[in-house]
Amino acid sequence: MKYPFSLKCSIPKFLAAMSLFSLFTCNSNPNGPGKFGSLKITIMTDSAIVQRSSFASMNSGKPGISKATVTVEGMDPVDIIVSGSSGSTQIDDIPIGNKNVSVHLKNSSGTTLYTETQSVTIKANEVATPQFDSFKPVNESITVLSPDGNETFDTGSTEVITWNGSHEKRDVKIELYKSSSFYSSIANSTDNSGSYNWNVSTGYEGSNNYKIKISSVSDPSVYDFSSSDFSLVSPLPLIFQESFSSLILWYTTNPYGLFEIVSGKLRISSGGDLDYAHYAYSYISDVSAYYTVETPFKFSADVEHLSGSTSHPYGIGFYSTNLSAKVYFMVNADGSYELAKYDDLVGWSNIIAWTENSKIGSGDGELKMSYASPNLDLYYNNEHIDSAVFPNLNILYIILYQQDDPVVEFDNVKVYGTGSSLNSIAGSRLNRNEKQMEKQTGQNQDLP
Repeated sequence: MKYPFSLKCSIPKFLAAMSLFSLFTCNSNPNGPGKFGSLKITIMTDSAIVQRSSFASMNSGKPGISKATVTVEGMDPVDIIVSGSSGSTQIDDIPIGNKNVSVHLKNSSGTTLYTETQSVTIKANEVATPQFDSFKPVNESITVLSPDGNETFDTGSTEVITWNGSHEKRDVKIELYKSSSFYSSIANSTDNSGSYNWNVSTGYEGSNNYKIKISSVSDPSVYDFSSSDFSLVSPLPLIFQESFSSLILWYTTNPYGLFEIVSGKLRISSGGDLDYAHYAYSYISDVSAYYTVETPFKFSADVEHLSGSTSHPYGIGFYSTNLSAKVYFMVNADGSYELAKYDDLVGWSNIIAWTENSKIGSGDGELKMSYASPNLDLYYNNEHIDSAVFPNLNILYIILYQQDDPVVEFDNVKVYGTGSSLNSIAGSRLNRNEKQMEKQTGQNQDLP
């Protein structure tokens, strides 16, 4: 059979075209054989091997890490959220060849804290299994939180130094500076935990120009100072202490409050009425005299919220004759605090409005007001919370305060300072009563 010339020529061309079509079709398929491989990531940190299928265990190796980003050269980054056992075990469909693979370990805000890059060979139809175990810290930072300026600490006391450190496994050095010069070492190397109990040496010079410096042990170029100067002073004498074996020293004029001594603590509750403030107050005194407490002074008490609303206040306060008003440091069991003033003529005014603070937590702990003119500093469990400026303060009497329905206990009431005799009174504490006090002071005892 004879074929037309045109058909005989077209057959080879048709076959060639089909071959080329088949070739291009195979090579354009990302899942086709021979051109792609896979990558399975294994990370080792602090001798703990962590795979992407269990990134949550990274928290035991490098605290602060909450996510990781894996970047393969030429491909989009893969983010893995550190939550339980989230994440996949491998990345597929990676073109063959040598690829730079980077792993970035990040905190919850997305800041990279550690990074490592390796060159990994991707082979056709194989799974590469590189191990990342030489992470380098990046973006290291330290921020001093307290003391951060204007605080006053007693020599011989134990104070809490706090800071934010980006890399929890990187130890820090803590130093004391005076007048911008190194003064004393506090800790040559300690955990970057964010908190350190500082035993303030009695040998430190009393002065108002101290700062704390915290630096990275591994990288001294990473550091921070207190924002402003704070003071160290000789400790004040203890002039009043009450652990509540009785209520002899305390006046409980509010008829709606219930006041009980329970296991050596003063328990204050509403007594069934939820619309009033309930308070106990006491004058600073010894057996024979009442005192005003002059600047400087400290007033502290332990408080515990037993039950009731977490949004109603309780705390400590004092009446200042210089201010002709009462000053209250109050907290809520929802983790907030307030500094308020009550004037008998004007009423309530906020010095520091209600503010949330994670240090307060459930509201159980020591409240302390420390005054060295002109600064009144507020402390919770010995950590500095806030401060306010008053031109002059003294204490005529101290107040334990509870409002509305919470059931609150007070203990370990202490006043430090120097008392000046206000008036001598014959007899013992047992003979003192509210009428005597009102006559002596001439003040309205109906507290808010």
